[in-house]
Amino acid sequence: MTRVAARFRGRPALRRVALLWCCCCLLPCAPASATEEEYRAVVERIGAWVAAYPDLVTTATIGRSRAGRRLTVVRISASTSDDLPGVFVGASIHGAELSHRDLLTAVDGLLREARAPAPAALLRSHVLWVQPMLNPDGVWATTRTNAAGVDLNRNFGFAWGENWRRPAGPPPSADRYPGPKAFSEPETGAVALFLAAHRSIVGFLDLHRSASFVLAPFGARATELTTAESRLGSELTKAMGYEANGFARIIQLVSEGSGYSIDWVRGCLGAAAFTIEMPYGDAAEAAEAANGPALRSAILLLVRRSDTLARAAWMPAPPIHPARRR
Repeated sequence: MTRVAARFRGRPALRRVALLWCCCCLLPCAPASATEEEYRAVVERIGAWVAAYPDLVTTATIGRSRAGRRLTVVRISASTSDDLPGVFVGASIHGAELSHRDLLTAVDGLLREARAPAPAALLRSHVLWVQPMLNPDGVWATTRTNAAGVDLNRNFGFAWGENWRRPAGPPPSADRYPGPKAFSEPETGAVALFLAAHRSIVGFLDLHRSASFVLAPFGARATELTTAESRLGSELTKAMGYEANGFARIIQLVSEGSGYSIDWVRGCLGAAAFTIEMPYGDAAEAAEAANGPALRSAILLLVRRSDTLARAAWMPAPPIHPARRR
């Protein structure tokens, strides 16, 4: 922690972010009240969207989790064409963090306003895809990992496993285990195949709860962001109401991380990809009412900006062989 924080001496805002990130990596997830009922509540909320907005909301099952639960993606658009610019937002890849709650609140607000002129026009010309539970088994059991004990946000096939149990330092805790190989888990394989098949998806958000900041790729390789990516990251940070310096690349904050979803989406698919971290624990109780509306603003910003985004693959994507559920 000291080594990472020292990088930001004289830069108090980023130093605070670094310390929060380190605490998030070294300590267990904050106590959560998610249970089997939490999982069922998400499923019911998705069903309510379909029933209330049949002209805007449809769902698709893109696979099954390790424990056999549906991996559901929600499509929100007034158009039936999948060739329109699209944005994908995923939550609760770490099930115990409960970031799906913020996404559900954001989508609730978006749908309530969907008939207003500006949102209606946006949804006629764009597609928003949301997956509230990237890790449904983790939401069900209140665990960071999936049913096989794998941290799904270390299991994607970009620089997979590069920093796992490196000789220079102590091994990461078990709940950071990246799996036996890249895309070993059905959850990561399913979403990767979905994103690869939908080339019109040019923006990607991965939602977490640990602090108040926005992260950009990469976690394992020091590659500079483009000017457009830096500008977009700063705009997302502002939309979330975070400090101006609360935007950074992962590698600026922690040097022992790889296999992140946003790294694979940016590095292999060439789409703009960011992680949004929101408060959790006691801080979340005070901030949760603001998380959803702020996130709605950030999502709408990215949807609008998708007109100017395009995939430009940084490197060839490795084969994706999603595991079959046990």
